[in-house]
Amino acid sequence: MEALNPITIQFLLDEELFFFNEVNLPAKSDFYFGQNRKQIIFISKYSFKIGDFELLYKILGALKLSIDDIALIDEEKFQGLDNFKSIEAKKIISFGKSFSEIDSKWAIQKYSSEKINGIDLLEVESFDQYHYDASKKKLLWENLVKLLN
Repeated sequence: MEALNPITIQFLLDEELFFFNEVNLPAKSDFYFGQNRKQIIFISKYSFKIGDFELLYKILGALKLSIDDIALIDEEKFQGLDNFKSIEAKKIISFGKSFSEIDSKWAIQKYSSEKINGIDLLEVESFDQYHYDASKKKLLWENLVKLLN
C-alpha cells in the first residue's frame, strides 16, 4: 500500500470535501450535478482542478446559491437543451465553451448576456482563467450579478 504524501493528508484534514449526487437523465445524456432548483445551468469542463471547485463554491455562496440550485453539466455532453429535455432552464452560463459551438443561433459575445428563446445566456471564460486575473474575475462577477439578480 502506498503512503499518502503529507500535502494530501493536510488537504484532507483542512478542507471541507464536497460530494455530488448523480442524477440520471433520459437516454441522450449521462448525468449532471446538482438539483437545478433555480433552473440555472452552468456548463463547464468536468476536469476541475481543486482551485476550480473552490471558485465555483465561492461564486455560488456569494450569489446565495448552492450546488442544488444549479445543474452543472459537462461541456462535452451539452449539445443544446434538446439533449436535456428533463432540465428546465431560465438561465445558462457557459464557462469556456462558446454558445455558437452548441447552436449557431446562440452566437453571443463573451460577457454579454442575451435572451434567446426565453432563456438568458451568458458566455464567460473557463474557471481556470479567473485564478490570477483580478480584472477578469471582476468582469465575471459583474455579469453574473446582472444576470442572476
